[in-house]
Amino acid sequence: MAEMSDLPTRTLGRTGLQVTQLGYGAMELRGAPRGRPIDDDQAQTILRAVLDSGINYIDTSIDYGVSEERIGRFIGSRRGEFFSVFNHAQFGNPDGNISDSNFGIITDAGGERIGQLAVKFFF
Repeated sequence: MAEMSDLPTRTLGRTGLQVTQLGYGAMELRGAPRGRPIDDDQAQTILRAVLDSGINYIDTSIDYGVSEERIGRFIGSRRGEFFSVFNHAQFGNPDGNISDSNFGIITDAGGERIGQLAVKFFF
């Protein structure tokens, strides 16, 4: 397996955070009915493999079903090893606009489900 130092990194915007160029999109952890079925054992195996391979950038969303809860349950104890990016396209806004208050709700709630403080940025 690759060590953390073996994976190329980039500085994330103006945050100063070094994230791996290869990230993990946690949408597949949402499971049925919107995704393919995945049980907790499979989710745990995937998430541990992500961190063990050196990936430190995990993209998730409240739209991804139980992905945030699974991240918290299965790798929350390793939260110093990864950064979470929380995203949401509409969060109760039919026009898709994200207000400052909704942005805080998205990141705070996601961070709570994962069990880590959220880095608050949005793209």
